[in-house]
Amino acid sequence: MPEGTFGNVRRHAVKESPSYRDAYQRDRDRVLYSSAFRRLAGVAQVAAVNEQLVLHNRLTHSLKVAQMGRRLVQHLRYQSGDPGQGFPEGSDLNEDVVETGGLVHDIGHPPFGHIAEEVLDARLTQVAGLEGFEGNAQSFRVVTKLARRKKEHKGLNLTRATLNAILKYPRLKPCDSCKTTALWTDRGYGDKWGAYQTERDDFEWVRQGSHGELRSANAIMMDWADDISYATHDLEDYFRAGLIPLRGLPVDRKRIVKHGIRRLKNNNGFDESRFRNELEMIIDEFGDRLQSQCWDTRRNRVRMNMITSDHLTRFVQAVRIIDEAPTWRSIWKVSTGSRR
Repeated sequence: MPEGTFGNVRRHAVKESPSYRDAYQRDRDRVLYSSAFRRLAGVAQVAAVNEQLVLHNRLTHSLKVAQMGRRLVQHLRYQSGDPGQGFPEGSDLNEDVVETGGLVHDIGHPPFGHIAEEVLDARLTQVAGLEGFEGNAQSFRVVTKLARRKKEHKGLNLTRATLNAILKYPRLKPCDSCKTTALWTDRGYGDKWGAYQTERDDFEWVRQGSHGELRSANAIMMDWADDISYATHDLEDYFRAGLIPLRGLPVDRKRIVKHGIRRLKNNNGFDESRFRNELEMIIDEFGDRLQSQCWDTRRNRVRMNMITSDHLTRFVQAVRIIDEAPTWRSIWKVSTGSRR
């Protein structure tokens, strides 16, 4: 969906005066100023939101996912050899689109994490006419219907490209009789879905021009930015909250190996030797560098920031574009050799 021809159109046509902002930048501002986005400040990420610990909440997490998504696309643009130009024809990658997708990706998620999601789903499925609850689908519903900025229409009236970037599981909730056959890019087969049947019209409008159930490149980048963020910042929060005693890893080495092998030995592809080697790398990086019994020391904070920074830099630099043809027509696919 090249900018200016398809991706930057809106569901509800409006006349926008010439401005220093393009359509995708307007999308970002609309999300940033919405009350639905601000409410994320009170939603926990990995531990309860309180004043005693400086931990991430869903708001700060979303801001970092947005920032990471922008950096990933910027790195790909730089890697292409001509940072001032766009990506090759057929690519819909755009920094502003991915950044806005990062801001929106958790906007419909409830407090108390996935446990609350399961409870809400169990309760709502008992009500005739309702489709249960799913956080990703709720995020799509919020920006297309529940959030309001104009009395003339529902939702934030975001562009097609931005809404498509939110759909990391680009399919409607299946009917009870439907079987799952969706192939998610780099996620294998799964039964997740990204929109309720009640948003069918919006969903079908967004997916015009898409390749079956393949995610857009912007959605892939947003999803990876989310993975990178929770794999680094959430780990830091667990350590700060005392939920993962990283300092004790060297002492617990044998117990962790025994427990890990017992839990994973029946998994296809499990390699005990690789597991041991990877654990040693983690112990070397965390256990030997974070030595104080109390995490809240200047030395530990510096070391944890260095670890986080090293991880983020490595993940960004690992992303690359591969020219492949997963469908009948060649499209651009984003890949990384780091985590998947």
